[in-house]
Amino acid sequence: MPFKPDQIIVHHDGVSREGPSFGIVDDFHESLGFPISSLGFCVGYHYWIERDGVIRQARAENELGAHTKGQNYTALGIGMAGCFDKEDPSPEQVAALGLLLSNLCSRHDIPAERIFPHRKYANKSCYGSRLSDHWAQDVLADFRKKDAAEAKEAATATFSVSAAPLPPGWLARVTVAFVTLCKAVLNSRG
Repeated sequence: MPFKPDQIIVHHDGVSREGPSFGIVDDFHESLGFPISSLGFCVGYHYWIERDGVIRQARAENELGAHTKGQNYTALGIGMAGCFDKEDPSPEQVAALGLLLSNLCSRHDIPAERIFPHRKYANKSCYGSRLSDHWAQDVLADFRKKDAAEAKEAATATFSVSAAPLPPGWLARVTVAFVTLCKAVLNSRG
């Protein structure tokens, strides 16, 4: 059965810790018998977002996840480091999630209304009781507004003869966003 995602399910690992946690989650999922992905990991999510905003891909987007019982045939899974019952996601995680959701929704034609917390399908608080059921959808909407505003500002500044100089850091932000997007596209192609 070909895997065609029509929704995205967002999770937290429910653990507050410092430092990277991808390896810890990989070991834990291996201990649970999760299948090894084509990328060589047991992490059940397609993507993992660390506290510092680093995005790790654990499964190819065309393979089944192992993150939400009964939904793995139709859902891409995103896991986030942290316990959002006790703490908020870091600003870096929120920015990374917005970028990742925008990219995945665009490439897989998934509407924002099809982004859900894990708790929609399981009797748990995941992705954290501090976050509303629509939090991830709101993150995507905020990212798209900011992205559109920056694009409009850049177009105006670039093509207007009497434009003021570009704001400090503008080129670096665009370059980082472009490189991140290119990496995600290349990673999705295997």
